[in-house]
Amino acid sequence: MKIAGCTWGISSAQINAAYTLQKSGFDTIDVDPGVFTSKTHLSLPQISCLAAGHLFPDNTRLDDKNDKARAKALAHSKSALQEAHTLDVEVAYIGAPNPGIESLSRFRDAACELSDLADDLGIVFCIEPSPPRGLSSVHETLDFFETCNRDNLNVLLDFAHCLLIEEDPVEAISYCGDKLAYVHFNDTDGVNDDHLALTDGIMDNDLITRILDRLKSVQYRRPLGVESNPALPDPIGSAIKTRNVLIENGACE
Repeated sequence: MKIAGCTWGISSAQINAAYTLQKSGFDTIDVDPGVFTSKTHLSLPQISCLAAGHLFPDNTRLDDKNDKARAKALAHSKSALQEAHTLDVEVAYIGAPNPGIESLSRFRDAACELSDLADDLGIVFCIEPSPPRGLSSVHETLDFFETCNRDNLNVLLDFAHCLLIEEDPVEAISYCGDKLAYVHFNDTDGVNDDHLALTDGIMDNDLITRILDRLKSVQYRRPLGVESNPALPDPIGSAIKTRNVLIENGACE
């Protein structure tokens, strides 16, 4: 399996982060909206995934109570999908909504529109379960998919998020079935979504090996996304450590 580095985990200067990740040995990169410019797109490293739910303007959200704010957020994600198409990116994703029935209903409308657009553009569209938001677990997210009646809704599975709600990461892979489209690797202290390097938190090599073995058993074929955190003392060093731990535990065998 290839290993992808997430630019947003290194720096807000995406182009610099992209080339830093490439020079550090990552096979591909994952990016925020706005990485594309006419001057840079031809020379960028290969991009595996685009975060269509990052960098919403003016703190808007896809489940915003305000109609105009929600429309602005939706337009932003639609533009991000168009950018992903231009860059020939296979996967794009958004995060989970805020808790609450009304929030989830507003989010459903947006997710369905984005799923339809992504399908038209040939992009695999994902939602990332994320505690403590409204879709915090794989089970909740798959149940949500059932209410949407869309084929192009898939899971981006962050294994640290599983641990934050005591969801077994290995079993979560199997539970996703053919809806598992992308994965994120990072670690956590068990309380915060702090994007630590693997084994710097509560993940150990045994769990990492079991996760990788299960991914292989279900024939997961896309890159392993590595998230870091710009707030860490050494974000790129942290990302490199996660990459090395994955390799040491058989990711590239």
